[in-house]
Amino acid sequence: MLLERRSRAALLRGGYIWRVAVSHVDFKSVLNGPTGLYSGQGEMFTVVLPDGKQYVDDALTETEMSLLIGGYKCETGHGNQLVLKSWCPLPSTYEKSGVDYGRWTNFNETLYNIAYTDTEVPNPILQRQPCSAKQWRNICRGSRDLRRGLARLESASLLLIRQHCKP
Repeated sequence: MLLERRSRAALLRGGYIWRVAVSHVDFKSVLNGPTGLYSGQGEMFTVVLPDGKQYVDDALTETEMSLLIGGYKCETGHGNQLVLKSWCPLPSTYEKSGVDYGRWTNFNETLYNIAYTDTEVPNPILQRQPCSAKQWRNICRGSRDLRRGLARLESASLLLIRQHCKP
């Protein structure tokens, strides 16, 4: 998947999706701009301004993001219930967490590396198992003060943009 046109969208997505893609995709693909090609819903990110102008860019579908973070459905042992487990947090979980600082950090790299081992070593041992969304929320909780600060910053930024971008 990362060898196709979707790789640009993976790099632009940020977070753990970016981290998975960055070791397989050339950064030059980002500079080439959006492909403008899509075959289904969710493959393009669209912003429509109040004046009717549209801006589009490449995006990943939920299925593609799930594949990139190593997500798969597991039985819970309670009837037919299934739970999604993954090696990395879902983008929606990570972006609402207290560890999404807007850039990749040493802490993020540590969490990412725990899931992977050197496969060149005979009999590699996984350092942990995949986690459910609830487990990832607990792992990525971060500082409550940071979460509050980021929410206030987001709110103040949106207010500033709305005040100064009136048509």
